[in-house]
Amino acid sequence: MTLQPGSFVAGRYRVTRLIGQGSMGEVWEAVHTMTERPVALKVLLDGTSSLEARARILREARACGRIQHRNVIEVFDVGEVDDHRPFLVMPLLSGQTLEDHIDTRGPLSEEEALTVGLGVARALVAAHDLGIVHRDLKPANVFLHWEREASEPIVKVLDFGISKILSRDEASFTDAGRAVGSPAYMSPEQARGESDVDARTDIWSFGVLLFEALTAKLPFPGETPYAIVGHILHGEMPDFDTLCPNVRPGVRDLLRRCVMKDRGSRIPTARDLVGFLEAVMGRAEPPARWSTGATTSRVPLPASATATASALVTQKVEIPRPRSRARLLVIAGAALATVGGLAVAYVTTRRSGDPVHATATAPPSADPGVASQTEPVALPTSTSEVSAPASSEPPVSAPPSAEPSASPTVRPAPPRPRPTSKPSKKSALPDSPG
Repeated sequence: MTLQPGSFVAGRYRVTRLIGQGSMGEVWEAVHTMTERPVALKVLLDGTSSLEARARILREARACGRIQHRNVIEVFDVGEVDDHRPFLVMPLLSGQTLEDHIDTRGPLSEEEALTVGLGVARALVAAHDLGIVHRDLKPANVFLHWEREASEPIVKVLDFGISKILSRDEASFTDAGRAVGSPAYMSPEQARGESDVDARTDIWSFGVLLFEALTAKLPFPGETPYAIVGHILHGEMPDFDTLCPNVRPGVRDLLRRCVMKDRGSRIPTARDLVGFLEAVMGRAEPPARWSTGATTSRVPLPASATATASALVTQKVEIPRPRSRARLLVIAGAALATVGGLAVAYVTTRRSGDPVHATATAPPSADPGVASQTEPVALPTSTSEVSAPASSEPPVSAPPSAEPSASPTVRPAPPRPRPTSKPSKKSALPDSPG
């Protein structure tokens, strides 16, 4: 069946016009007859209904149907036309591919290229998380879709037709021992036809795509596909400092990390690629695993909040332990001894009949780590109550004197000298038990 405007496909899609054509298929604009919704209908060309071609288009249907991500083209429906050629039904996009944009307008600005790259990288994260490797990432398979009143296009990654599902191999479609993809964007391992191609081949292709978006050139050029593959396999690494001097150093470093010929030296995952792009664009820190091997990265706090947050998170708060009974007994004993000494001095003075003004301090504590907290105390002359030294213990009253209050006629003794310095009141008891 040859499609043309007015043809019906599967009894529910009315074909309106041809949008584009490739080596294996063509894309038509169509309308769903029940909903009147415009759609894009992709169908294999006449004479290409081989088992391999059928497997390829059905593979694309399964891959796109499983991913379901904003930056990956959706597949609404799948079926066969009357001559059993498979077809896919997808959204009708408005805009152009990245390849067409570069061909017609030249290279993108740095910010535009990074924005497109971030959309592509996020699509790769969604695919790789499901074990799906695209293997044909290139500007022709990246569509810049403009929605009404949008300020920037939505990136849509297309054509998962040669994608590889890493979790299993399909007997109907194998490519071991031969190169599959577009030569200019193939990784070295893909160009050699290795059978263990993994997600890092898409990282390589991404680096080539981003370089082309920035410069409208290829990092591994050649006059023929064979020359390009030879350059990829055996040529020198591109000098990005010379090839794109006008972009920031972080972008050049990103390009180098993507197109390392040893895949073990490349950015390891698409998720790391997203983190690196966001860091270059100033949206976050680089992935922590680049320097520390961690699986997560931290966004720095504002300077004003750093100290507070650090105290809340990292400071170890020590809770003072209660003083032991032995220490309390030592302190209480010292206080009682002081009061007793004062009482004896007072009684002796009363017996002699001499009013005396004196000072007294508590004796040294049995604990060498405990400092005295007492002040000089003036002894009263007309009462039997004695003020306790300044301490944490409650005030204690001296026992009443057994002598009468009358004073015998005795010559008064000279007053005792006062101490020249006072013990410090800033001394604190240690928290550890005595």
